[in-house]
Amino acid sequence: MAKKEKSNKEKKIKDVIKELEEGGLPKQTSKRIIKELEKEQLPLFISTPQEHPVLRELRKVDLKSLTPVEAHHKLCELCRLTRVN
Repeated sequence: MAKKEKSNKEKKIKDVIKELEEGGLPKQTSKRIIKELEKEQLPLFISTPQEHPVLRELRKVDLKSLTPVEAHHKLCELCRLTRVN
């Protein structure tokens, strides 16, 4: 989350809390605002992104040992992996 977005969100939360404490918002409105804020919350555990198969294959390639023809074949193979069926 960008620093500006985080500070805007924190300000919004503080404003809502202040209004709730002062009793200035109708109950229905405060519930709606709280639900909106809860939607924006990031999950506690973020799964690690999966590495693309092409990157995995590229890491295995020893470029110094490939002939130009082998390099071309490898490139064609990697291109096929990127195509969506």
